[in-house]
Amino acid sequence: MDSFEYRAPTDLREGLEILAEFGPDAKVLAGGQSLMILLRQRLLAPRVIVSLKRLGALTAIESSDGGLRLGSMVTYRAASASPAVRAHAPILARAASSVGSIHIRNLGTLGGSLCHADPAADVPTVLLALDAMLRAAGSSGRNTYPADQFFTGLFQTRIATEEVLEGIDVPAPAGETTFGYGRFSYREGEYPMAVAACRLTWDGQTCTDARIAVGGGDVYPKRLPEVEGLVRRTGVDAGARAEVRGVLPTILRPMPDIRGSGEWKSRVLAGLMDRVLDEAARRGAPRA
Repeated sequence: MDSFEYRAPTDLREGLEILAEFGPDAKVLAGGQSLMILLRQRLLAPRVIVSLKRLGALTAIESSDGGLRLGSMVTYRAASASPAVRAHAPILARAASSVGSIHIRNLGTLGGSLCHADPAADVPTVLLALDAMLRAAGSSGRNTYPADQFFTGLFQTRIATEEVLEGIDVPAPAGETTFGYGRFSYREGEYPMAVAACRLTWDGQTCTDARIAVGGGDVYPKRLPEVEGLVRRTGVDAGARAEVRGVLPTILRPMPDIRGSGEWKSRVLAGLMDRVLDEAARRGAPRA
């Protein structure tokens, strides 16, 4: 690595002052699971690293009006083990428990994953399906970003240079709700090539609302309003899911790489989405 100065502030205001002082020459360190790789490869060469590990307030997990309020430094392991997360956002607990190895889950954080913005990341995809709101703090005040407006490009987000992602709010579901989540990778514990997640709201046997997202279908995780509208109109039975499989390749733009072509990845995502919607339809959908 290139040399850098290391700071570990004990309160958020101190951290924001350092970021304001160094501007683009500063980088925020959360769990370090992505940043340390970039530093070792010399793809980044900041003058100062600002660690958030001493900011205990950012590790809180709280139930809030039937939803969740999470600090950005909540680790994958803490999220997967939390009774509140399991109760209010079970697909978030599942996604967090699916990430990497136990060593990665012990260190990696929800906020770090969001800000790294990998196209096929588990947690950002699930938070899109959960309609999460992301809270950021900066030297000039606080901002709130809807999850589906947070990602702007490949490894890019709306977080400003002088801002820190402070927390994540997951709203309470409106009515009877079921969830689906799935990922595709070649080997257990490997970074996924495709992720799909959904949250369906029911009135009896009718799906009245849907939040559906994919990771690996474009240059950043995305919600799929076209598919959501189709599910609301047609439902989630086998025929409706066949329509979804037909539509998905027309709206996805996976990046080809050594693991497969964009066309092949689109087919993988279509199959994964089918299983995820089927899971949500079978898990607790009210019956007449």
